[in-house]
Formats: sequence, C-alpha cells, structure tokens
Amino acid sequence: MYRQKLLILILMLMFAVSVNSFAAETWSSFIEPELKVSLNAGSALQQYWNQYCETGDGQFITQSQEQWVTLASHWIAFQSLASRRLDESFLSFKLWFWPDKKNLIGKKTQQFLASNEYDSFQAVPAPAQGLGAIEYFLYEAPPNSNSFECRNALAIVNNFNQNILNISSAALTPADEDLSFQVNALANLVANADKRVSSYHREEKAENKYGMDGWRSLSQQQLLAAQLALGSKLTNMIANHHSSANTKNLLTQITKTMQVNQAPWSFENSIKLSHQIHKVQESLSKELAPSLNVTLGFNNSDGD
Repeated sequence: MYRQKLLILILMLMFAVSVNSFAAETWSSFIEPELKVSLNAGSALQQYWNQYCETGDGQFITQSQEQWVTLASHWIAFQSLASRRLDESFLSFKLWFWPDKKNLIGKKTQQFLASNEYDSFQAVPAPAQGLGAIEYFLYEAPPNSNSFECRNALAIVNNFNQNILNISSAALTPADEDLSFQVNALANLVANADKRVSSYHREEKAENKYGMDGWRSLSQQQLLAAQLALGSKLTNMIANHHSSANTKNLLTQITKTMQVNQAPWSFENSIKLSHQIHKVQESLSKELAPSLNVTLGFNNSDGD
C-alpha cells in the first residue's frame, strides 16, 4: 500500500512538472523573441551611435534611426502587455514615457544633453531616459559628434539597454503561464493600442499629429502594426492551448480584426482603426473572457 501511494505521488509530481514545463515553454517561446529583438536592436543602435560620435559620419545616424524603429516596434508591443517582470522593475514610465502632452521629452532631453550636472541616471527625469528621448536626439536634434552632448546621448542609449537587459534577465514564474494572466495581457495590449490611436484623432474630434508616439520619426503606423501583430500572436497562442472550437473561432475573428490596414495613415483611417479595435475589446470582455472563465482586471482595460 505504501509503495502504491508513493508511486501515485511520484506520477502526480511528474505530471505537474510536465504541465508547468509545457506552459513555461509556451509563454517563453512567445515573449522571449520580442525581448531578444529589442536587445539586439538596442545593442546595434548603441554601436552605430558610438561610431557617429567618434567619426561624425551621417550614415551612422541613419543606421541608428533604423535600429530605433525596430527597437521601438518590439519594445512598445512588449511593454503594452504589462508583464509581471516589467511591473516589478518600476521602470515602465522611464522606458516609455507616454502620453507626453506637454512635450516633456523634448524639453527634458535637451536639458540633459546640454548638462554635465548628473552623476548618475537616478536623478535624470523620466522623459529624458526612454525611447522618446532617443527618438528626440536621433530625429529632431542630433548633437554634434565629438561633443559631450553626443556622449550624453550615448549614455541614454546605454542606460536604456541596461534596463531592458535587467528586465529580460528576470526569471519567469508560474504566474506568467496562467491563462488569466495571458488573457489580461491581451486585453491590456488592445486597450493600450486603442488609447494610442484615440490620442491621434482626439476621440474623433480633430487630428493631433503629436498625440501618438512615433511622430518625430513618422513611424506611428509601423509601431502600432507591430503592437497589434504581437496581440494576434498571443491570440493564436491562447487558441492553440486553451480553447474550445467555439472559442477558437472567436479568437480567429479577433486576430483578423486586429490586422492594421496598410492604407496611408490619416485622420479618417485612424478612426476606422479605432472602430476595429473597439470590436476586439468588446469581444474580449463580453465573449472571450467569460468563455474561458477569466476575469478581466480594471487596470487591464484602460491601457495603462
């Protein structure tokens, strides 16, 4: 009898480990490539900008800009999932300072670039630390090479890269593999995308070219497409591992709705996209979450 109980206990433990390993591999295979692309793009940007500071060759600014778009496309998508590793770092606002209604990014970044008062980044204002700050000096106000302003700009990139490396190095936990977490992450991503697009058309009232991040680099549509593409990828992962046939059909429709229209970015098209995103939000809250017995948290519905 003792041996039978021991065998049953061992089998139960083996089953638990295999299930957790399978889930962890699923979430890891979904999210780690996004972090890897961000890390690689950040590293390449750092190298190109360092070469610009040393040589003054304008081609290195262009190459830095290209890497910034890749970095921002993948990092903004990752950050909008509101992952546990990011939340526990307390770095969200420093990595992606948005919305920026008072152009604090431009003001604070220019102030930092021209200053030699800061001994460490602990005292540097959040708007001068993140993606927006890097975009500012790459596109709007590139400093002269061989200047301390150029080195300060490089310090922003180095600090950003170190922060995302620390976040990506944090271990995953069983909470990351939970279905409720994954559905809430999807809801947060979609809500954030809606908030970004709405800031562009001011709730369908008027065009605001400065309302949506990426306006300095004219990459708004590319950044948004990358974010919704990650949402589609997460939707497919949930469908493959957690869903009935009916729920899979619903998730397929959500994926199709999240495809960004490649028509020129405009006031009218941004409103149409908002309507599509609203349909996805409604499907998530009224159909998908109830069908999976998942409760959507309030914070995962406001896009912050």
